[in-house]
Amino acid sequence: MKSILTSLCLAAGLLAQSNDITLNLVVKDKKGAAVKGLSGADFEVNDNGAKAAKVEARLVDGGTAPRLFTLVFEGLDNEQRRLAKQIAFDLVKEGQGENHYFAVVLITNQLCLLQPFTNDPKLAQSGIEAALSGQAPTAFVKTHNDVVAKLEGATDPLSRVQMAMLKKQVAMDGDQGSRRSITVLDSISTGLATQPGRKPIVYFSNGLIVPTFLDVPFEALQARANRGGVSFYGIDCKGVGGIGAGGGGSRAVESTSGESRGFGLGGSQTGGANAGGDAPADFFGIDQAVEGLRSNRQANLRVLSETTGGLLIADSNNPKPLLRQLVDDTVTYYELTYDPGIDKFDGSLRRTTVKTSAKDARIRDRDGYYALKLDQQDLLPYEVTMLDILSATPLPRDVEFRSGTWKVKPGVLSTVAVEVPLGGLTFKESAEKQLYFGRILMLLQVKDPATGKILQRFSRDLPLQGKLDQLAALKTSNFNFREQVAVPPGRYIVEAVIADQLSGKAGARKTSLLANAPAGKLALSSIAVVRNFQPNTKDLSPDDPYQFQGGRITPTLNTTLKAVKGAAMALFFTVYPDPAAAEAPQAVVQYIKDGAVAGSANLQLPAAVNGRIPYVLSSPLDAMPPGMYEVKITVKQGAAAPVQESIFLTIEP
Repeated sequence: MKSILTSLCLAAGLLAQSNDITLNLVVKDKKGAAVKGLSGADFEVNDNGAKAAKVEARLVDGGTAPRLFTLVFEGLDNEQRRLAKQIAFDLVKEGQGENHYFAVVLITNQLCLLQPFTNDPKLAQSGIEAALSGQAPTAFVKTHNDVVAKLEGATDPLSRVQMAMLKKQVAMDGDQGSRRSITVLDSISTGLATQPGRKPIVYFSNGLIVPTFLDVPFEALQARANRGGVSFYGIDCKGVGGIGAGGGGSRAVESTSGESRGFGLGGSQTGGANAGGDAPADFFGIDQAVEGLRSNRQANLRVLSETTGGLLIADSNNPKPLLRQLVDDTVTYYELTYDPGIDKFDGSLRRTTVKTSAKDARIRDRDGYYALKLDQQDLLPYEVTMLDILSATPLPRDVEFRSGTWKVKPGVLSTVAVEVPLGGLTFKESAEKQLYFGRILMLLQVKDPATGKILQRFSRDLPLQGKLDQLAALKTSNFNFREQVAVPPGRYIVEAVIADQLSGKAGARKTSLLANAPAGKLALSSIAVVRNFQPNTKDLSPDDPYQFQGGRITPTLNTTLKAVKGAAMALFFTVYPDPAAAEAPQAVVQYIKDGAVAGSANLQLPAAVNGRIPYVLSSPLDAMPPGMYEVKITVKQGAAAPVQESIFLTIEP
């Protein structure tokens, strides 16, 4: 009998205390009909190169358990929205059933849940129409917030699943482009993993770009989806309806799944991200041929679909048969259970394949999962190592970096930040290719010291690669990471780890975050040194805490300033006036050196906009004698108690 190799998709329930793995897979005959009546003896499972000693199989065929279909829309133009609406409506029609539930999600500058899971086709279609209406992003955010308000506090299973789908939403505010897309899809997938069974995510887009620095997050998206029984069904809205295939790059990648999967699970693990910095424009320059393949939108969408057991729907004028297959895949499939024999949960990728002795059977091809404990499912493989570094005593100091926090709005929002001088890292130089190579790993987390609970965790795996003649300039720059966190009033610990992969060295730091609410309605942010200012920023969000006069402030943790002739010290802070007070707020700055006030001035604050007054204080550095300074800002408004903030600076000749 013909045996078919395949990789596995893991269902919810996952890795139990006995280390058993539960997976689901679709088995079809050569005519596309579901193969039924198979037992565990008809399957041979290979996990990480070893044959499973015993496999148990259960056919799931219909039943009353909820079937969850999540429709996700992103980045579509007018014509693509028209096509997406037609396809989505057809899918809802094909998938009608009392226990079939549809949710509608739109990716704008955030995850917007527009229609929670419903088995009412009319409500599902209304959600689809809303997602494809072309409204302003603010309208979608309002709908999302209204939906979430109704879900919060609900105890039914579907509401809990949907709130779990939003879990990573709070950690993606600084994400843009492909990183944001991957973060949202991972958030949805992780939430769905809490529900048993096979869960399809139907992703309507014009493809997905995966640059080198997103290799690891993209791989993790696939691995975690496989672990949670989630399958992606990518719909390339540029490739349906006769419009043509999307993306650049090699046509061979689009048509040959083997080549496409070169960038899927088990492929390159040199991913990372640029969270902002001062590096040259080609900071991430790599070989153009490889990047051409990575930028092929449809190829990456194919990878995501096929490595998670789904299908890519593209280049077709009649997608209905594939939509019918999508629904059938969710209704009829096998669940296999076996002991993987994991001795060490080290975060490594475990490839999984299955053979069947059933004649002419075809099993949907899928890839593997990460060897992580139950309480580590949200971790990337390199994060396991970073946490080990963070638990060392004493903390390593072999890589120098700065970490710290700023209060954005007291008691409401704070910024956590890391700055790494790249001149202290190790780089490999290739004279033959005239390229340099390096890699930096970062993990930052906010912890409640009373309970030990991690409230927020951020990480980056950043490849440093570019032209050799620009290495000297790179070494004068910094890797900068900043992210906003919202925590209840209290004192927290911010833990940060930086690892230099080529040297094997690491550094770790712990700082405190005080999130105390102000006594009254008048409030003042922390004072931050301004690294640079970008005027006339096109993508400026009205919620950006570092916006200033139509531009964006880049703050720095470096508080040592050089008194170079003509240089200025620029400090940024934000005043939040009491809107009920009749008087305007008044601000005074004091320069304190050696315990004495060396100078002071009244500041002319402009009128508040959207409840805030951002302000940049500039002083000539060459007029300030070298030494240690405290710069204190005091703000008063009417009879309210004044608020104060200070920053301590070192002025060097």
